[in-house]
Amino acid sequence: MNNTTTPLSNIAPETYELFNKRLAAVRQWRQEEWNAGQQTDLDQFFRSHGLCFDCKSTGIDLSPVWWSGDMPLFVPCPRCGGSGKADASRPASRPQ
Repeated sequence: MNNTTTPLSNIAPETYELFNKRLAAVRQWRQEEWNAGQQTDLDQFFRSHGLCFDCKSTGIDLSPVWWSGDMPLFVPCPRCGGSGKADASRPASRPQ
């Protein structure tokens, strides 16, 4: 994903599919962590799996930055640069 805007219609099907796959993994992880007496916060799941919590590993900033008619447009996540992977060396910043 580059620095251009992307309409939701191009993002939604892929993001929804990834979310559904990850949901089962989150549930299993939370149960295992709970049984072990560990924290089960969602942000902890993302951190422990090397995923970007800011964009929920979608690779996009979840707030639309522009609109094209009635279609929201999005930019890559400023934290992970669009990869969906955690990268602590990148500072979080919102596009202006």
